[in-house]
Amino acid sequence: MTFLYWYYKKQKKLNFSLAFDSLIYYNPTAIEFLISEWVRETHFFICRNRFMDILINKIKEITEDLLRFSKFRLVDIDHKQFKSKHTFTVYMDSVTSITIDECRTFSIRISEQMESSGIFGDSCVLEVSSPGIDRPIKHDWQFKKNIGRNLEIIYEGEQGAEVKQKGKLTGYQDDAVILQPVSKKKKDAVQPVTIPLAKIKIAKVQIEWN
Repeated sequence: MTFLYWYYKKQKKLNFSLAFDSLIYYNPTAIEFLISEWVRETHFFICRNRFMDILINKIKEITEDLLRFSKFRLVDIDHKQFKSKHTFTVYMDSVTSITIDECRTFSIRISEQMESSGIFGDSCVLEVSSPGIDRPIKHDWQFKKNIGRNLEIIYEGEQGAEVKQKGKLTGYQDDAVILQPVSKKKKDAVQPVTIPLAKIKIAKVQIEWN
């Protein structure tokens, strides 16, 4: 069994099926061994992903509680891993804006509460940032904030077809975005497009180059 374990570890880096076939050739008990190893590692990844979900939900809960009586709102939470380090980035904004100092203050307050909860280890880092222009906008207040700017929206059209539409955001009402498409010919009149928020998959602000 020691040989099987060493051989499995060596071959696993190359190809799981190769290790499986080779081990069966050397010893029939390899089937049971490989299955048990696969179940163990699969369980580990499931548990790890589940734990990351728990951390993100806890960060969301703390952040929303801190923002409850402020002008700021939670936009999104990202998680990235590099080796053993886990970085959680909390994106928040307001109808006006958020400063670097305000981001720093919220970062400290959220981190302190996460550490006191006992589930935020030394390998975890928390950052707070304003969403960049390249990040999708999702919430109704974000659309209202960006009225007058050019957007690219991908949404679900008729019969579930995916539609891409570019144009100027001219309004937001009744849980729908009103977009004025840009006509290729100045003489052509293009009717505004109304897109329900629930149908929008991705919406991004387009950078305007003068």
